[in-house]
Amino acid sequence: MKILLTVTNIYAASGLRAFVNLANGLQRRGHSVSFLIDRKKVSEKARPFYPLDEEISIHNIRPWRSDAAPGVARFGEAKAGPEGTPVSLPEHLIMLGFGAANRAKQFVRKIRKKWGPHEDSPEWWNLKFGKKVELLRNRIVGLEPDVVIAFLPSSFTYVAQALKDTDIPFLVANRNSPFVDYTAARFRSNKHDVQLRLEAPQIAALNLVQLETYREFFPPSVQAKTRVIPNWVAQVADDAIAHPEDDDPENLILAVGRLHEQKNQVLLVEAFA
Repeated sequence: MKILLTVTNIYAASGLRAFVNLANGLQRRGHSVSFLIDRKKVSEKARPFYPLDEEISIHNIRPWRSDAAPGVARFGEAKAGPEGTPVSLPEHLIMLGFGAANRAKQFVRKIRKKWGPHEDSPEWWNLKFGKKVELLRNRIVGLEPDVVIAFLPSSFTYVAQALKDTDIPFLVANRNSPFVDYTAARFRSNKHDVQLRLEAPQIAALNLVQLETYREFFPPSVQAKTRVIPNWVAQVADDAIAHPEDDDPENLILAVGRLHEQKNQVLLVEAFA
């Protein structure tokens, strides 16, 4: 089976291990797996932070960054001087270029805000993300996957719109509490974006969540096609399991994660107590 995983970014360390583990596992089971990302200024030779099977390809809806030829520099980077000595572009020229670009963007934003459609309207959303949806549709259709698994609202909101008029099935993969991710407080505050976010699981073939209690967030029609798949955990060998009753009573217990009720460090403290 040709399985396409869509996610905005695959190169950072935070939160992306689950995507890589899933891709590697599906590849080992004999499926043809690939990623589709949405990243600017990324080299096609770049690989994710976590080890990814070399057979798994990465596609980008944006143009790949082309590596500069010898003696040719991208703006703001060092270029080759006489006899190969590095010469940096003058700092004031770099700042002038960046400053002018930022001022131009701010000017365009002001014009759009004053004369363009309201930021909560479908018209504004289409102006902002219509091109992205088109790029996604064209790339996905061209890759001809049997199924698409779209991770997080930053991906599945737009994948849903791209595939709603096609016969390519897609799955919505929630990686956080829907009680949080389907609000204006997360991702984009645009009301139409939130509405399309809520629409994605309704038109998806399946809706994936991590906990049984998360199923309750969705309407009955979505609950019926919701599957609970907890976080993947590596199996620990018997000889690697700790036996505190037999060891030195002074054990060091380390928990890595942000101090937040979702991480529930209080439960961890109570469990060890």
